[in-house]
Amino acid sequence: MQVISNLIDVSRFKYRERTTIAPRFLSVRNLEPHYGVDVILYAFARIQLRYPRATLLVGGDGTQRPILERLTDELGLTGVCFIGSYAPAEAARVYDEADILLNASVVDNQPVSLLEAFASGLPVVSTPTGGIGAMLQAGDAGTIVAPNDPDAMALAALTLLDNPVRARRLARSAKASLDRFAWPHVRNSWMSAYGRGRV
Repeated sequence: MQVISNLIDVSRFKYRERTTIAPRFLSVRNLEPHYGVDVILYAFARIQLRYPRATLLVGGDGTQRPILERLTDELGLTGVCFIGSYAPAEAARVYDEADILLNASVVDNQPVSLLEAFASGLPVVSTPTGGIGAMLQAGDAGTIVAPNDPDAMALAALTLLDNPVRARRLARSAKASLDRFAWPHVRNSWMSAYGRGRV
């Protein structure tokens, strides 16, 4: 079996190395059960015990949005903003407004949102579901946590806040991995899959 990577146009994003890591979090997934945005909200509740002014942008839309908004209220969270779906031209701005990407999916492949975080300089905390473990290079390009474990996600996020040097190292490693998700590499993978060799 041959795995062909998803594609990202890195020119659409501005890589920004964060000299400090602020408690500004981002989730960019469809709001459906298998993406675990509820787990992110539970993790964020734990984060806010230490950083009451922490913020969380929730991008994307879906059937779970009313449930997740209600959960936000039930947990007494502040600083959470559901921004819904946005145009591709807005993506760079959305990523620039955060310092850490959180992803808690339990079913997945190779989420483009992680690639966009890589291209924007955001360190990533994520489950290893599907192809994500390989994307994060077994922890060298992001922090891996177990699925359905908000305590582990919160601890990983707090560790990055406490250790900005590690956060920057992970972000640099993630950015360095983007060549395999750029068109020349993906094109050659498709050509190979169709038996035409490299071009």
